[in-house]
Amino acid sequence: MLPAHLLHGEQFEACGVRRGLFVSGFYTGDPLLMNRVKWRFGDHRDILVRTTEPVEHAVLSTIVSISTSEFHLTADGDWEGPTSEAQSVADAEATCMGEAPCADPLKHDFLTTIENLSALQELAAAIPDSERVGVMSGQGWNPTGTTLTFRHQLFRVR
Repeated sequence: MLPAHLLHGEQFEACGVRRGLFVSGFYTGDPLLMNRVKWRFGDHRDILVRTTEPVEHAVLSTIVSISTSEFHLTADGDWEGPTSEAQSVADAEATCMGEAPCADPLKHDFLTTIENLSALQELAAAIPDSERVGVMSGQGWNPTGTTLTFRHQLFRVR
């Protein structure tokens, strides 16, 4: 069997990956996700948590197609010189953009993912003096043109 990152569309269903994400309860393509998570607002940061006891961080999963036009998972994060976001190469973040998968049922799940992430961002922005930030980009949050920003686990700050 192919590794999960090489599977497409119905192959995800056949090997149980998609089904397993639904069972986890924290798949962004699940229409019931918003019933299972909530924001916990703090002094310096807001945290997405599970609605169940004991309250724990909510770790979400999604399935996307990696964009070949917005792929910056290089050792230097495609740093080309100082900018306001990255003064030095040490500040560069290796990221990539995830687009809607081309095959159903994953293509349909991506629309639900965009709805759920939009709702989460709106809830976070409803806090006084909060800035709307998130993982989505695209014109007008249009699901067909929306992409999701990811930073590979390899490059996470420990």
